[in-house]
Amino acid sequence: MDTQAAGNIIGGIIPAFVFGGYGAMQKQCVRAGLGIEVFFIVLGTTVACSGLAIRFCVGGGFLTLKGVFFTVGFASFWSLATGMILLSVGRYGASIGQLAPLYNSSTLVTVLLSLWLLAEWKEVSAFPLLLGAGVVVAGAVVVTFATREAPHESSGGSHSFRLRNWKGLLVGGFLPALALGLTGPLMKGAMRAGLGIGEFLILFGITLTLVGVSCLAVTRRRAIPRAGLRTGIITGVLWSIGTGLNLVALDRLNASISQLTPLFNMNTLVVVLLGLWFFREDRHVRPVPLVAGAVLIVLGGVLVVRA
Repeated sequence: MDTQAAGNIIGGIIPAFVFGGYGAMQKQCVRAGLGIEVFFIVLGTTVACSGLAIRFCVGGGFLTLKGVFFTVGFASFWSLATGMILLSVGRYGASIGQLAPLYNSSTLVTVLLSLWLLAEWKEVSAFPLLLGAGVVVAGAVVVTFATREAPHESSGGSHSFRLRNWKGLLVGGFLPALALGLTGPLMKGAMRAGLGIGEFLILFGITLTLVGVSCLAVTRRRAIPRAGLRTGIITGVLWSIGTGLNLVALDRLNASISQLTPLFNMNTLVVVLLGLWFFREDRHVRPVPLVAGAVLIVLGGVLVVRA
């Protein structure tokens, strides 16, 4: 197996399943009563501890000012996007299975920025990469339309429910896609600046924790359910594993973030299936578009790997 194939598997395909579990666990955190600010604190602390463990076990890179800047920027955009997703699930009643395909359309933003800003067009074949990324996003959209929300009596009628749902899709889907699209180039920039995997996770965790503490000071939330803490820690572990594999591929295998992003964003299908099965979201599945969307996602992944 050559280095490129190993990078795609370690940093793209395996994280797709890990991030699929992480995406679904966000819904469980909301269900467990974990507020957005506490979610950030628990997740940030868990990720920082994971980074310390990695730094102690395998060593690290260099803590440069440029690397710190890229990592803090990554954490800022990521926390903004995640906060909007959790807000959409908690306040507007959006389902995580419907939001995941929308916010994972950040694939196209990341690919375009990476090809341009990081000059990754020199490392990959741009046309099949763009085509594959587009097919992955198209498959994600088809998966979204494969499911349909059942009417809610408390929504005040179908008109008000549609209005509420569109607010949820905008806040938790389209806007986070823009923010998440900027995180990929920042991650690659941090690795290029000499930052190690452990240092990246530590800085991310500290930044996220500070964001959570700041929000907590404003909201003055006091009640923290134990079940929510357990769920938040599990979510943080999943995120650390998925991101750690991304960083290994970028740092050790010199993978391209424009090629990895469409691969690990295939987690859309995992999130949708977990949302329908594990969380029993109030939905009716239409098998034909679901299968068609899954085929498109896999086909797009194949095109990206061959780029």
